Amino acid sequence: MPLVFTPWREDIFYDGKIVFAAVITGLYVLIRLFLKPAISWLPLENIEWILVAYVLLVLLSTAFSIDRGASIWGQPYVREGMGSLVLYVVIFYLFFKEFKVSEKPLGAVLICAAIVSMYGILQYYKVIEGAQALVRGGWEQRMSTIGNRNFAGTYSMLFLPIACGLYLYKQHLRGLLSALVLFALLMATQTRSTWIALVVCMTL
Repeated sequence: MPLVFTPWREDIFYDGKIVFAAVITGLYVLIRLFLKPAISWLPLENIEWILVAYVLLVLLSTAFSIDRGASIWGQPYVREGMGSLVLYVVIFYLFFKEFKVSEKPLGAVLICAAIVSMYGILQYYKVIEGAQALVRGGWEQRMSTIGNRNFAGTYSMLFLPIACGLYLYKQHLRGLLSALVLFALLMATQTRSTWIALVVCMTL
């Protein structure tokens, strides 16, 4: 999903990612229903009760919203409305029920993270021009394929411990290489909150 962006549209970064995530999730659910036994719904585990409560709260807040359209679809350039939040819950639930650690998908994810990181690093050093995005009535420089540099910093921080773990515990060179470019992107974002997260992660 991070590799999905639409430079020919006014919203370069966010609409395309949400549509892509919804389509892929919908296709997976359909394939899952037709090809595999049904997911066991009951009894619900503690984390599933939390998900149910969260979705109910999202639905209630949307129902009583002053601007219902914005609550459902999210604000322009930040598509984090009810539709996106419920989609994230569905994705989390599917991973919670079905996820198994596998080396090949993990390698593919780290390759994707490395591409996103290299693009952001090249933008930082002005080797390539970064995409511009319309924000609050003016055009601003965006970071990598993620858009907001805070989001890019969070993205790199999510995958940096995984890449480090792959190298430390499995001695895979691609883990080290991925960690290096992810760390470089983390520094290039100049985002203090993710730097603090890095210190906490290193301590753990």
